[in-house]
Amino acid sequence: MERFDEESIRKAYALHQALMVKGKISQKREPELYNSFYETTVRSLMYNIFLPEAKAEILSQGDVLYFVPEMENDIFAYSNEDLRKRMKLDNNRQLYLAQFIFINIMGEFYGEQYHIINEPRSFVKLEKIVSKVRNYMMKFQKMNEDDLYELSNEYDLNLIGMIQAWEGLNDETDAIKDIRKAPQRLRGFFLSLLNFWVDENLILIQENEDIYLTEKMKGIAGNYYNYSDRIIKIKELLQGENKKGDFKYA
Repeated sequence: MERFDEESIRKAYALHQALMVKGKISQKREPELYNSFYETTVRSLMYNIFLPEAKAEILSQGDVLYFVPEMENDIFAYSNEDLRKRMKLDNNRQLYLAQFIFINIMGEFYGEQYHIINEPRSFVKLEKIVSKVRNYMMKFQKMNEDDLYELSNEYDLNLIGMIQAWEGLNDETDAIKDIRKAPQRLRGFFLSLLNFWVDENLILIQENEDIYLTEKMKGIAGNYYNYSDRIIKIKELLQGENKKGDFKYA
């Protein structure tokens, strides 16, 4: 069994506590803590003891270390109630739709291009995401209820709830001066969701249209989107269309 000196344990503990509380450590602002992560004994303590116990990982992007909770981490993960409050959603149906929108955004960034050149798209247009999600909703709406229940159970998605949330949104009108303040309108709803990810330092949005990934998001999403079992399963559903444009499961 590997033995650790007292100084290394103190450094690892200090780094772990700082990451848990702050979420990130930068070389510029806290060089001593940041540099301690690259000491062999400190890294060994972090990866073999502290991180497994915390159910978390450390993501290094540029000169910043991020504390990233794993999916099964109940302490740092948002509950449904927390997410609804943060995203300003009325109910879980809207939350299901929000998750579906998120998956489609990641699909645009990490589609075929990523598998060819190992780089996500530089940016994605909001209008393209809106159009893509609208097309899926139209196809889901044409399915009978039994098929929707079957797909919902198979892919762990509340498709009926998503459809209900979608049908509760309205198109914007010229009378709306600031679409961000109209979350019950279609684009307003999308922008309200995206604002949560902006606050989490995951994306940037320019002029309510162009969506960019931050370095933090690139580090998290590259692995999560392409290797999470649940996301892979949902991608099977989204890509499971026949030549006529219908879902082969319908």
